[in-house]
Amino acid sequence: MQLILQNGFTGATLKVERAYSHINELNRTVRQLSGIPANALTITKQPDGSETAQFTSLGEAGRLMPLMIGDAIHNLRSAFDHLWLALHRTTSDTRKPSFPFHKTRENLVDALTKSPVKAAFPNVERLILNKIKPHRDAGGNEAVWAITHFDNIDKHNLIIPVVQVHKATIRIGGMQFTNCSFSGNTVDFASNAPLKIEDDGHITIEIALPKGDVLGGQPVLPTLLNMAQATGKAVQLFREEFL
Repeated sequence: MQLILQNGFTGATLKVERAYSHINELNRTVRQLSGIPANALTITKQPDGSETAQFTSLGEAGRLMPLMIGDAIHNLRSAFDHLWLALHRTTSDTRKPSFPFHKTRENLVDALTKSPVKAAFPNVERLILNKIKPHRDAGGNEAVWAITHFDNIDKHNLIIPVVQVHKATIRIGGMQFTNCSFSGNTVDFASNAPLKIEDDGHITIEIALPKGDVLGGQPVLPTLLNMAQATGKAVQLFREEFL
C-alpha cells in the first residue's frame, strides 16, 4: 500500500512542478510584453471626430497566454486527482473518482461521507474539511475551489485574461493616461481630446482574470502562484498524514 501511495503523491508533486513551469513561462511572456515603446500605439481618426490609439503588439503572446493559464490550472487540478486516486487505489472500489471539490461545504461533506476513501482513511475528511477546504462558501478556500472551476472552463473555452496597461506615457488633452483594460490582441484608447504618445514612453502590462467571473479582476500571476502554493501544501499534508 505504501508504494501505491508514494507513487500517487510523487505524481502529484510532478504535476505541481509542471504547473510552476507554465506559470514561469507566462511570467516571462508578460515581462517581454512590458517595456514595449509607447509609440507602438498608432492614432486613428474616427468618423465622429474622436481619435483612437490602437495597440496591436501582443501578437503570438496574445494567442498563447490563455493556453499557459489553462495548462497551469489543469496541472494543479490533476495534482489533486493524483492524491485522491492514490488513496482510492488501496480500496476495492473499481471506479476512478476525482478529488472532491464542491461549491458548498454541505455538498463536500456529503461527497466525503459517501466515499470509499473515507471508509478506508477516516482522517481524510478532517484533512480536507479543516485544512484544504476545497469549497467556496462557509470559510472555504476560494482560490483552491477556483482551480476546478477554471479547469472545467478550460476544457471547452479559453480563459482569456484582461490585459491591463498600467503605465504608458500617453497624453489625452494634456492629461497623462495611466490605466486601461482590454481583452484579446487589440486595445482602443478612445477620446474626443487630441492624443499624444511620447516617443520615450514605455508600456507596463499586467494580466487579470476576466471580470464577472470567479476571482474576476484579480491579477493572474499572483492568483496562479497562490493556487500552486495551496496545491503544494495539500500534497505535503497528504504525505505527512498517510505516508
